[in-house]
Amino acid sequence: MLRVAENLPAMTFQSGTQKSPVRTAPSTDRILVVEDDRAVQRALRRLFEAEGYAVQTADDGASAIELFRTVSPSAVVLDLRLPGMSGRDVCSAIKERAAAVPIAALRRTIKAAPGDQFSFDDIQIDTSKMEVVREGKVIALTAQEFKTLKFMVQNPERVITRDELLNEVWGYHNYPSTRTVDNHILKLRQKLERDPANPVHFRTVHGVGYKFVS
Repeated sequence: MLRVAENLPAMTFQSGTQKSPVRTAPSTDRILVVEDDRAVQRALRRLFEAEGYAVQTADDGASAIELFRTVSPSAVVLDLRLPGMSGRDVCSAIKERAAAVPIAALRRTIKAAPGDQFSFDDIQIDTSKMEVVREGKVIALTAQEFKTLKFMVQNPERVITRDELLNEVWGYHNYPSTRTVDNHILKLRQKLERDPANPVHFRTVHGVGYKFVS
């Protein structure tokens, strides 16, 4: 699921099951979509073109800034997690050039699909199969690493103590030390984080435990 942090101009929808918009955008309005996930790009293009917007897309920050200078869009839809140049740096560069242009920041959040499937970034998790896949490649996890991952993705944005993880993953009848939790979180970072030394998803809450952030 993607959440749009700010409203776009002339984008108003009716509630309920009716799909048609209350008001469509003028045909001259352009939106620049900055997103490295092609599937998300296509979904956003369909969404905004259905509203009457002309849509331009960019895969990374540098090309987004160049395209912004060329097409002068009415608004920018920006993924904050871009390869190379960060989304926040792109936002700053655009605001320096045109402070009035609205920028809707996209933040990828965990989503649950029918069954026992979750995803974040480019990682897909199928708990029924105990399978973790990134870009078509299966990532090998031990049973305890997978249980730790499953519990954390099922409790996003919540601070989880080491004792809670020990109870939920290992059980009180087989109670290891809290160092065991730390080691398993370290392994998950090494296998699933883009930069394990600077984790984005498996964050330490000092003096308490950990928090999963999608």
